[in-house]
Order: sequence, then C-alpha cells, then structure tokens
Amino acid sequence: QDVEINVVDISVGAIKNGEMKAKRLNVPVNYQVADASSVGLDVNADVVVALHACGHLSDVALAHAVHRDAGFVICPCCYNSNPHLRVPSSTQIVSEWLGLPDNDWMALKLLAEVQGNFPLASKAIGVICALRAQAVEGKSGAK
Repeated sequence: QDVEINVVDISVGAIKNGEMKAKRLNVPVNYQVADASSVGLDVNADVVVALHACGHLSDVALAHAVHRDAGFVICPCCYNSNPHLRVPSSTQIVSEWLGLPDNDWMALKLLAEVQGNFPLASKAIGVICALRAQAVEGKSGAK
C-alpha cells in the first residue's frame, strides 16, 4: 500500500532542511510552510505525528487527529509556548477544548515547567496528558 507523507511547519528553514534530506534519501514527502492551526483540514491522514509539539501545538495536532479519526503520536514540550494557537475545526482556545477554566490551565502549564521539582512537574505533565486524552475521547467517541 502506498504511503503519503505530508509535513506542515511554520519554519521555512525547517521545511527547506526537510526537503533536502528527503531528496537525498529519495523519499517522497509533501512539504508545506504553514501554521498548523490554520491549515485546511482537507488532507487525509491515518496517523498524525507531532514531534517537539511546543505548548498548544500539541492540542492543534490532536484536533487534526480527531477531525480525521486518525491515530496520533504527539511529543509535547514547552507547555507555555504558542498560547495564541486555536484548535482547528472549532477555533476554540485550548482551555475550552480541554474543558478547563483558563486560569486553571495557565497554572497547570506553569507547574509542568517548574524547574528543580521533578515530582511536581511530572504530576502536572501527567494531568495535562490525561486532560488531552479525555478531550480526544470526548470529541472522537474513542474508547
């Protein structure tokens, strides 16, 4: 079965590097410089992969997976990054998409990035992951 790979990144440099590597490896990849939160949802996907999905970009990628009824692999980081991004297909802010009051969401993200208290940061990260999983389940009907 044919595999189609689509890459969306807001960084022109990252796209150019990817294009060069794909050409060198002779791997067919479709690249698009765009903001993932505003990309049209017309690309079919069986799996959505987001590596180094900074802050709210994790939720944007999850929303793309839900919209496509696709599996996903999301590697979140930098929890306070990209707070301007809205969840595609709903234009909700992330706290609304997660069903969490905005102040609670902001506090939770700060706790996830606490330096020097690994147990506290780990618990906050676990709660964020659980909230995201619950949002995906609620939006997709996944079991």
